[in-house]
Amino acid sequence: MRNALRPLSGALLIVALSLGAASAKADGAYVTGSITAPDYRNGVNGVGSGSGRAGVSLGAGYDFNSNFGLEGGYFSLGRGRDANGTVNAHGAYLDAIGRLELVPKVSLYGTVGAAQGHFSTTNGNDSSPALKLGGGLQYDLTPTIAVRLGYQQYRFSNAFDSQPRVGEAVLGLKVGF
Repeated sequence: MRNALRPLSGALLIVALSLGAASAKADGAYVTGSITAPDYRNGVNGVGSGSGRAGVSLGAGYDFNSNFGLEGGYFSLGRGRDANGTVNAHGAYLDAIGRLELVPKVSLYGTVGAAQGHFSTTNGNDSSPALKLGGGLQYDLTPTIAVRLGYQQYRFSNAFDSQPRVGEAVLGLKVGF
């Protein structure tokens, strides 16, 4: 698992250092936090998509301009449960984020990125990289605080010899410096 996390860890370190350097002037740097409602759609390692618990994500980002930025951080996909057991996943992500203002204070946003997740199930553990896609609406409460409502999906490439997909509704807060 350590070898699988190295490329993403290196990318996150570069983003963190870039954000640290950028935050010296503070324009564009921000932190995010979200509560999510994950849906383990196709089951993972024999555990289906029964009832579950909420997930969270915490991150930091940098807006290069009003339409484009980078964001990275930690995610937890809560826990899915059915008669066969439980499944949960957590890991790190790095996203490019694009925004289009619809009306003042309201923007449409989309994300595309990479993630590295670690799955724990009743039947064992495994890790997998993922393509991460998302989108939603952002409402600017103030020039530095915004609320996001959206949906994102993790398309894992190889966990337990399958390709799990986990979608989630997202309610988040973005706070700039």
